[in-house]
Amino acid sequence: MEKELWKGNEAIAEAAIRAGCKYFFGYPITPQNEIPEYLSLHLPKIGGCFLQAESEVAAINMIINSLVIVQRTKLTIELKFKTLATINTISVVLSGIIGLFLAYKGYGVWSLVYQTISLNLFSLILTWYLSKWQPTFVFSRLSFNSLFKYGSKLLITSLYGPIFENLSTVIIGKFYTPSDLGYYTKSMSL
Repeated sequence: MEKELWKGNEAIAEAAIRAGCKYFFGYPITPQNEIPEYLSLHLPKIGGCFLQAESEVAAINMIINSLVIVQRTKLTIELKFKTLATINTISVVLSGIIGLFLAYKGYGVWSLVYQTISLNLFSLILTWYLSKWQPTFVFSRLSFNSLFKYGSKLLITSLYGPIFENLSTVIIGKFYTPSDLGYYTKSMSL
């Protein structure tokens, strides 16, 4: 096995990719900025996803909203806009009261942070309460079959995609010199 010399953070990111990491969601703090930079360049090449929040508050809100997205989608599909409007109105009023109270008490800019987080928390609680849908851990063959028809096509595409993406590299490596292949590979990474 050939030895490789890596920077510490890039080695961590590459080790994560080699271990099977295909997704990064987060907010990078200064000491580890090379990790998300490396992942943002390399995850899309393997069909992965890189999503970076612009602040800690946005990252917290991403987590909160991920817990309620299915219920909101079901309410939208069922055309229950009155329920969605009720949830939004109550959430805005309650979080606005919290924001105003904290601003009055001298929290300054932090009152806006707490107002934003409380808005999403109220929305989460009310949506879970009013949507009447809860996740179950029961296997449904009917659901599986309908999802598999679509998902199997995505699976085939994700398997064949890397093959065809790397086929040009194999062909160039077969018929041209190693330095030509190196130039080609380097140009594709720009």
